[in-house]
Amino acid sequence: MKVLLVGPACQGKTEYGVTRYGMTGRGRPWEETAARGCVFGLQQWVESLMRRDIPPLEHVMDLLSTCGDWVVVCDEVGCGVVPVDAFQRRWRDEVGALCQRLAAEADVVERIFCGIPARIKG
Repeated sequence: MKVLLVGPACQGKTEYGVTRYGMTGRGRPWEETAARGCVFGLQQWVESLMRRDIPPLEHVMDLLSTCGDWVVVCDEVGCGVVPVDAFQRRWRDEVGALCQRLAAEADVVERIFCGIPARIKG
């Protein structure tokens, strides 16, 4: 099963992913956990890739394509005031584009708010 968990920061997405979907490897390198089908903090990984001039969409999708099933956790980053900094605006766009692609491929998309899951897809 392919699962995308989204929502505001610190709302229980990771704990939910671990409990509900058996995610493992928190704190390990992104490439390592993604190769096993688990991504914790997608928004941070995208920023790290961008700072190394690695195209996030292609890189993440290539790694996840090697997995039959995957679970991805991502904070919402597109809400609020638009950043003045050009990098931060580009980063928000990259995270949004990647989440759209993942949501299109996912069997299940859930938004976690206050620890409560709301199923959006699947």
